[in-house]
Amino acid sequence: ADDASVNVCGMITRLGRIERERSLKQGFFMVYRWVELRDGSNSRLSTVLKLYHCSQAHDFYRLRVGMLLACSNVRVCSLPMVTSRSGRHLHVRSTKYSQFVNWLHVQGLTNKP
Repeated sequence: ADDASVNVCGMITRLGRIERERSLKQGFFMVYRWVELRDGSNSRLSTVLKLYHCSQAHDFYRLRVGMLLACSNVRVCSLPMVTSRSGRHLHVRSTKYSQFVNWLHVQGLTNKP
């Protein structure tokens, strides 16, 4: 469901460039980056995360492909459908209450449940 609070965890498979967008309410720019995570199951699905810059700035800039990332209190969002045949595109985004932890990938960890 849209706007549900969830926790996500997985290995970073894609990492977008650092971007910024203007906050319409406060009038300043917010910095974010897109992150794609795979959870290690046999599923071909991945989780797309819009991760905003937060008080954990050092970790935000340190993210690399292959690192493991766990995020708590992220919100489910969907993009509007372009046509009736296209499905909804779901992603999650961090909030001011989100926290994340990252660590280097350990060899062989992705094959374990």
